[in-house]
Amino acid sequence: MDTVIELSKLLFKGNASCTSTPTLKTARIMESAVTGITLTTSIPMIIIVVTTMILYHRVAKHNATSFYVITLFASDFVLMWCVFFMTVNRKQLFSFNRFFCQLVYFIYHAVCSYSISMLAIIATIRYKTLHRRKKTESKTSSTGRNIGILLLASSMCAIPTALFVKTNGMKKTGKCVVYISSKKAYELFLAVKIVFSFIWGVLPTMVFSFFYVIFCKALHDVTEKKYKKTLFFIRILLLSFLLIQIPYIAILICELAFLYIPQNTCFWLARVEILQLIIRLMPQVHCFSNPLVYAFTGGELRNRFTACFQSFFPKTLCSTQKRKESDVSEHDQNSKSKASVEKNQPL
Repeated sequence: MDTVIELSKLLFKGNASCTSTPTLKTARIMESAVTGITLTTSIPMIIIVVTTMILYHRVAKHNATSFYVITLFASDFVLMWCVFFMTVNRKQLFSFNRFFCQLVYFIYHAVCSYSISMLAIIATIRYKTLHRRKKTESKTSSTGRNIGILLLASSMCAIPTALFVKTNGMKKTGKCVVYISSKKAYELFLAVKIVFSFIWGVLPTMVFSFFYVIFCKALHDVTEKKYKKTLFFIRILLLSFLLIQIPYIAILICELAFLYIPQNTCFWLARVEILQLIIRLMPQVHCFSNPLVYAFTGGELRNRFTACFQSFFPKTLCSTQKRKESDVSEHDQNSKSKASVEKNQPL
């Protein structure tokens, strides 16, 4: 979502209107291309992963951690749809009213906070299991309660961000923007940006770096194949998060520095817009990487898809398996008979 700050009235006391430069046009085209690729690939992939995990959860009655992973991918699915609505609105393909703009922006920030928190919960559960603490199977009610509390907390964190959202009334288009028209609102906007930079950037990176180091050390000591595969998946998931998150922190810090010390130049405005453009792309890259890691790490998706297929089509698989076993037994009998004939032949 674009950030519209009345810089000419608030900060610069004069002309701060800059036309679109070729660099900005190229950056916007690249953003549209990356957004289109992530939307067209992530949404079908997330649907396949979530459907497979739900069916496997019903068939195998797996532990509560799998249900947490399901909600993680479901939150990624919701976030990608928020990105879709924000993109078509930014390109002015659809016009929204102020309430719908605030709703989309609120859900977007709430889901981002929920995804990061849920990933931390999954890593914490694996950490407890790794250190052989008392392992108790979580009931469905307690799992649902934990998810509900996390959703409530994420929603409360997202409320301040929706307060700045309006439609661009100056151009009389239904384009959703973060509109700031006073000096106090600008200062409050900077404060919210600093808080979210810490919540979304610094804190998760510190926590997941700790878990990543722990899981890397544990992989050398774990001998059971089941735990080794799980730790490998969590480690790759955290590694993909950190590889995206560390540049994200650097970009957030640069944006805060530019917003804190504004300049009356078109070059400054272009740099701020490019930074905001990259920041908008980072959550999409996270949503793209999560199902990709799950699908191609350790064969979990393939194994669970096969288990679901076996549970829904047992007769076909059983007949196929019996046919294979009969073919093997016939082959063994034929080989034995040939060996006996060759043995009885005179030299």
